[in-house]
Amino acid sequence: MGVMGKQGKRDALVEDFQKLVDGYGPEIFRYLYRVFGGCMDAEDCLQETILRAFCAFPQTRPGSNYRAWLYAIATNTARTMMRQGQRRKQRELGSTNQESGIPDSVLEAVNHSLQLARIQEAVAKLPQKQRLALILRKYHEFSYEEIGEVLSSSAESARANVYQALRRLRSEFSREEAGEHGRS
Repeated sequence: MGVMGKQGKRDALVEDFQKLVDGYGPEIFRYLYRVFGGCMDAEDCLQETILRAFCAFPQTRPGSNYRAWLYAIATNTARTMMRQGQRRKQRELGSTNQESGIPDSVLEAVNHSLQLARIQEAVAKLPQKQRLALILRKYHEFSYEEIGEVLSSSAESARANVYQALRRLRSEFSREEAGEHGRS
């Protein structure tokens, strides 16, 4: 095979990979955003994911489940980044001003934002496999089989991780709710 043949193959490979990134990149970014709870870490992880995927792409089999393959690379990259301590969350939960002049719609929006922040915080405290399985299931609508493939486990294990995550969250919020009612 001549130089032009190799170049043509490489160009086709790059073009195929670019189609994958264009098709799944935004979805993978949303997943990583939820995993990290922020844009900067998600962007860094996405870039590293794309780089790792590009290096491994020539070895993939035609007809592979590229979506699950990319999610698996993104998940492993995120795990590595978290283990290395590159993830430094900085949250600032501002206090609300409960003066009588604030319209109800503004108070509702603030309360809703605070509730979402509490949920994000509770999800972030889940064990890693439970958190990843829950995000894939609830935000990205993966089947348990797909979650198992991404997390290198069985569908039953994926189902158990989602169940345990939901159970922990329900328990956390029921304790919190009971504490609020007890203070009233």
